Amino acid sequence: MEIVKIIDEKGNYLGQTMSMDLAHQKSLLHEAVVVFIVNSQKQILLGKRSGKEAADQGKWGLLAGHVDQKETKVEAIRRELKEEIGLDFADNEFHPLDYTELNQEKHNAHLIYFYYLKADFAISDCHMQKDELSALKWVDIDTVINLVKNNDATIITKPGRLPLFEMMKEME
Repeated sequence: MEIVKIIDEKGNYLGQTMSMDLAHQKSLLHEAVVVFIVNSQKQILLGKRSGKEAADQGKWGLLAGHVDQKETKVEAIRRELKEEIGLDFADNEFHPLDYTELNQEKHNAHLIYFYYLKADFAISDCHMQKDELSALKWVDIDTVINLVKNNDATIITKPGRLPLFEMMKEME
């Protein structure tokens, strides 16, 4: 069971922890992380949410997860990637983006921190957690940008994140 810290809109810990499920039920704000994994061909790794995932089943999105109470944000990303795709990376390979997103929807209250990772690996190197993901694929950044601009229903992201995808095109 994941235990999360309850925070305010600025990320300040409010002195309360609880299960992630209860935090969602009560719509209490807690931390989440999203990672852009970009390869040398300027492609982004997308994961297809499995039918077992409650939110956004069958849709493609960036890899993401909650920050457990005793984790740093980078530790959370590392754990999520190890769980979801079976790969481990060093802490110094993750780079924070100067962007956070406040999501206060009912049953989905997160302060989201964004990171990027430059990595080249084959999908066949991954060992997906079937409860979370049903497929992985590398997609050209421009293709993802066009999907988002066209509000394509197969992808999970928000138009406000478009500048981040544009930024990923410029990463060396």
